Amino acid sequence: MVNLIEVPKRCRICGEEKAESEFPTDKHDSRCKICKNRASRQYYSRCDKEKLSKKQAEYYQRNREHKLEVGRAYHSKNREKRNQQSKKWNAEHAAWRREYDSRKQYGLTLDVERELLAKQDYKCATCRRPFEGNRSRKLCRDHHHKLGHFRGFLCDTCNQLEGRAKSTGNPIKTLKNMIKRFESEVLFNAR
Repeated sequence: MVNLIEVPKRCRICGEEKAESEFPTDKHDSRCKICKNRASRQYYSRCDKEKLSKKQAEYYQRNREHKLEVGRAYHSKNREKRNQQSKKWNAEHAAWRREYDSRKQYGLTLDVERELLAKQDYKCATCRRPFEGNRSRKLCRDHHHKLGHFRGFLCDTCNQLEGRAKSTGNPIKTLKNMIKRFESEVLFNAR
């Protein structure tokens, strides 16, 4: 039989009666979540961070295989939930993710990227058509794969075409000219 009525529980720290959901899942802890979090923050603010970090690293090394197995089991059991969480996070943080990737790969900030895009008149460097929201006009960052230099912005179609042209060894004339032009003209080099 399922108990539909939630019996209140009293926190041993603040003394307030709260619903069962306001307490940690650990049945042995009689502190509410708020009091437990407050105690944890106080403990970690007073402790020796270096000593704690070393202790945590040692614990992880001793229990590494178990921790990994628990993680794998959780992820396989909750695959759909994790995929939905990832999609939601990526949608909510798309601008942050784009800037992070730009900065990490090419050393470009969002302001520098905007400035370079304005130099291109907000158009693809190859076909010169303006960027739009649909997939064929999606903004791609073109870069030299060996040197890592950022070369300019391409639409998704031209970016894929360039990749295919390079891999087949049968480059199209306009792409070949564009690549030659960008070999000598580096718009931005963070390295």
